[in-house]
Amino acid sequence: HAAADGAQVAGLSIFDQGFYDKLGFGTGGYEHWFHFDPAALKVSNPTRPPIRLTKDDWERVHQARLEARRGHGGCVLHPAGVTRADMSWEKNAFGLGFEAEDGTLTHFLWGKPSSDAEHGPYDIWWLVYRNGEQLLELLSLIKSWGDQVHTVRMDEPPDIQLQDLLKQPFRARRVRREGKHRVETTAAAYFQWRMLDVRACMARVQARREVRFNLHLHDPITKYLPDDTPWQGTGGRYVVNLGAESHIEAGEEPALPVVEASVGAWTRWWLGVRPATSLALTDDLHASPEMLATLDACLQLPQPHPRWEF
Repeated sequence: HAAADGAQVAGLSIFDQGFYDKLGFGTGGYEHWFHFDPAALKVSNPTRPPIRLTKDDWERVHQARLEARRGHGGCVLHPAGVTRADMSWEKNAFGLGFEAEDGTLTHFLWGKPSSDAEHGPYDIWWLVYRNGEQLLELLSLIKSWGDQVHTVRMDEPPDIQLQDLLKQPFRARRVRREGKHRVETTAAAYFQWRMLDVRACMARVQARREVRFNLHLHDPITKYLPDDTPWQGTGGRYVVNLGAESHIEAGEEPALPVVEASVGAWTRWWLGVRPATSLALTDDLHASPEMLATLDACLQLPQPHPRWEF
């Protein structure tokens, strides 16, 4: 239905790897979770007190999320009910944030303490900001908890490497290897994506060099769709033109090199999750070594991060 209504890309969070591959989805980028001592943050101390946010502030919080910084792969869930429901999920959840002079909520964090809350760990679910200065102010706020809170757990902001801002991170891991206040970093890819409209997606590509090739794209979802469904997946044979302005058209030119891929693998290349040479080793993408190297050179993107959980 989403494809028939004009959606260009579909995304979902997975319960495990493999199931949604059968429907043409490809794995997204890694999310890094840090468990760290807030007192170890190498940022300045707060210069002003934050405001406290409660579940009753869901409208302000949602508006701030809509206006937050979005990097590559960022998305927005427009219905305010999504934010309201997420804020109501945990009984002890809380928020702290900062306002502009006109009272607009500009940046904030939202999270919860563990059940024995005095010393943490504290889980930070959302770190919402519009620019780097606001991010650093939120981190300074977290640092101020260090006298009482031993451990904070949060997703690494995609704009930075959090390790750059931690004092002696490897020593801290050696000292605190176990228990609820352990210091560690974990990574996992929770999201999967797939193209729904290949032409629209490829038209958004601004490649670093010009190249023309045949794309043989296969879409496993087609065999699960009724014959009378308007959208029948994205499989087919295409001629692709990559460049400053890219486009794709149905057909084939015998003289051109060929790339064969599943829609999931092709979506991963398009998003910048992995380069073509890597996908040729672990996923369903095949071409000559020369063509794979060309695809690597054409598209060099940062890792995609949706920034909204769903």
